[in-house]
Amino acid sequence: MSEPKIISKAWAAVRDDEVITTISMTVPADVDFEKYRTHALAALETVGQVRTGEIFELNGEIFFLPRQKSHQNRSKKAPKSPPTPIKMKQYYE
Repeated sequence: MSEPKIISKAWAAVRDDEVITTISMTVPADVDFEKYRTHALAALETVGQVRTGEIFELNGEIFFLPRQKSHQNRSKKAPKSPPTPIKMKQYYE
């Protein structure tokens, strides 16, 4: 078994425990990040629940690992259970 390789940080639209689509959080330095973020989240909300997390590759498969909670809502206590990675389907090849 290989080590997971983080591909990017992203927002994802999740519906019925399936990642529908993602948008990368990485933008060029000359892009207004807050404007980009606002438009990205609005677009994702049209197809599913928006989650923040990391896309990673493990053994040739791509997964999305959602973050537990937003920063302002994080508890100081350890989470009861770690987030479950969601296998990403490929809609095109």
